[in-house]
Amino acid sequence: MMKKILVTILFSTFTLASNYKPQYWGIGFGYRNADIPFKVKDKKVSDIIPLFFYKRGDFHLDGLSAHFTFYRPLKNLNINLMSQYRFFDIPKDSQNTIRNAGFDYGLEAQYEHSKMWRTSAQLLADHSTRSYLTLKTEADYVWKNVFFRPYAFLTIRSAEFNNKYYGLDVSRPGTGYEIGTGVKAAIRVHKDFNILTHVKVSTLDNETADAPTIRNQVNTETFLGIGFMDPHLIHMNGHDISKRTKLKSKTFVRAAYAMATPSNLSDILSFHTATDKYNNDMVSFAYGIPMADKFLGSDIPVYLLPQYVGHLKSEVQERSNEFALAVKIFIPFHWPINWRLGLAEGISYADQITYIEEFDISGKGYRSSKFMNYLDFSIDFSLEKAGLKHTWLGLMIHHRSAIFESSSMFGRIKGGSNYIGTYIQQDL
Repeated sequence: MMKKILVTILFSTFTLASNYKPQYWGIGFGYRNADIPFKVKDKKVSDIIPLFFYKRGDFHLDGLSAHFTFYRPLKNLNINLMSQYRFFDIPKDSQNTIRNAGFDYGLEAQYEHSKMWRTSAQLLADHSTRSYLTLKTEADYVWKNVFFRPYAFLTIRSAEFNNKYYGLDVSRPGTGYEIGTGVKAAIRVHKDFNILTHVKVSTLDNETADAPTIRNQVNTETFLGIGFMDPHLIHMNGHDISKRTKLKSKTFVRAAYAMATPSNLSDILSFHTATDKYNNDMVSFAYGIPMADKFLGSDIPVYLLPQYVGHLKSEVQERSNEFALAVKIFIPFHWPINWRLGLAEGISYADQITYIEEFDISGKGYRSSKFMNYLDFSIDFSLEKAGLKHTWLGLMIHHRSAIFESSSMFGRIKGGSNYIGTYIQQDL
């Protein structure tokens, strides 16, 4: 039920978006390294993870969490619906079969002491309603080209949650807690390009640490990556509301039809494609929300791209749904009419695994994942000379994959699915 509520809020927020610039936006990608707290051979585990930053009105994305303010009992107090990704750090070899990480859902109360300092209480639960409460305080600072956010937290876990994720259903440490501190930073290098870092250290309570499954009472986590960030997120407090600036870029709608191919992405990009013998196909509808007119100082518009994909019924699969969220750029050029190259990076959730994807992944000995990394490649040209103003016709590649076994978020899988198709896009 919470998933349905959050999806409804997400798409209604985007639908109401206009051509005005959001308060801030950003996308990042990097390498996370964490201690494994359990008594296993491996001591550390690493992940490649994407990060998304976006704020418009009452909705915002902050790395791997989403927040929607639905009630303000006081001027500085926000009551939010919230979802946050939770890692489960075990050896890489086990992460394809054991899927204890995932998005948790719940409520957040956040009090803003000032524009730079906030305290929050988050009551979250996993998909089986095993709950935990996190009390957190954080502050934002800027020094020259460096934005950093120190924080401290206390997490109190229910007995059901602690027994599952720390006792591993082998021991029963009961109710437990974790206390920790950390700092996140973004270092501006050039224009929108930044280096992202994060360091966290935390300690488990004594009773949980004494469980036969636990090796480390104190655990650390680090992150190093790159990000393309709105300057408002770097040079101003992330919770400031920047001046509403109207963008030249327009919102758009896109309708597409594409057919599955067993070819991998490198083969497709080198024009060596094969045909799916079952003719599996899909339709998609995307809504482009402008976030910036320039990217790295050039006239390259940046869009947030929520998308619905309907996978059609065939002799080997039933009809299914897919939802994607990405950040997309368009690189314009003229030859002899107006053309654009498009590239999007994001995440995708499928309620059922399609035949073409299951065939590829299971054939390599992996368990498939509904949650995957998403790429969108496109090339289109303007139909303005044909009398269709602000209309574009193009070709696209719809790609889902797990980044070559590099991320537990996507199931430590090598493989995925590709669709090649055509679309028509109308600027609004």
